Amino acid sequence: VLQLHTQYSNVPRKLVVAKRLAQCLNPALPAGVHQKALEVYGVIFDSAGAAQLAEDLPLWSYGLFPFLHNASMSVKPLLLALYKKYYLPLGARLRPSLKGLVIALLPGLEEEHSEFFDPVLAMLDQLSDRIGSAAFFQSLALSLVAAPSLRGAAVNYLIRRVAKFSKPEDAVSQFGSDLRLLAIGVAATLEDDRMLVQRGALELLVSSFPFESKIFSEAELDVIVKAAVHV
Repeated sequence: VLQLHTQYSNVPRKLVVAKRLAQCLNPALPAGVHQKALEVYGVIFDSAGAAQLAEDLPLWSYGLFPFLHNASMSVKPLLLALYKKYYLPLGARLRPSLKGLVIALLPGLEEEHSEFFDPVLAMLDQLSDRIGSAAFFQSLALSLVAAPSLRGAAVNYLIRRVAKFSKPEDAVSQFGSDLRLLAIGVAATLEDDRMLVQRGALELLVSSFPFESKIFSEAELDVIVKAAVHV
C-alpha cells in the first residue's frame, strides 16, 4: 500500500504504524519478518523526505534503535544501510536523537573482530563529523553512564579516536569545555564489574588523559582517582 502511494510524505496513523513496525522487530520473530519490516521503514523514509523524517525521527527510531544488538547477521547490514542512507544525511537535525543513535550503533563495536566493527566505526566517525565533535563525544560520554552494558564498546571507540592530550585546550577542542560528564563516565567505567572494561578505561586514561597534562579539574580528577583505586 505504501509503495503505491509514495507521493504522500506523511503516513496516516503513523503512531500505529510505528508501533506495529517496532513489534515486527521483536527478537523472537524470524529474520524474514525483520527484513520485511526494515524494507517498509525504507519505503516510508523515501516517501517522507529529509524534512518530514527529521520531524518524525523519534517515532520511527523507537523500533530501530534497540534492534542492532538482537539482529541476525543477515539483517544487520540492512539496518546499518538505513542509518547510513537516511539518518546521517540529516546532519544537525539529528541532535534531538543523537544520544539514542550513538547507543543504537555501539553494539556494533562490542566484538573487535566482527565484520560489522569497521563499518560501525566509520559510521560513528561520520556522525561526529556531521553533528560536531563536542556534541558527539558528550553523547558518547553519557553512554558510559547511561548504558552500562555498552561501556566496553564505547571505550573501544574512544581508545581508537581520542588522541593523547598534552594540555586542556586540546581536550576542549574535541570534547567541549565541560569535561564533568566525561569524568563521571570514566569513573563509572572504572567501577564496572567486568575486568576487560576496567582495563579499557585504564588504557584510555594512560593513553589519552595523562594526569600530568592537567586535562581534568581537581574535582573531576578526584572522582576518577577514587574510582581507580578500587580497580
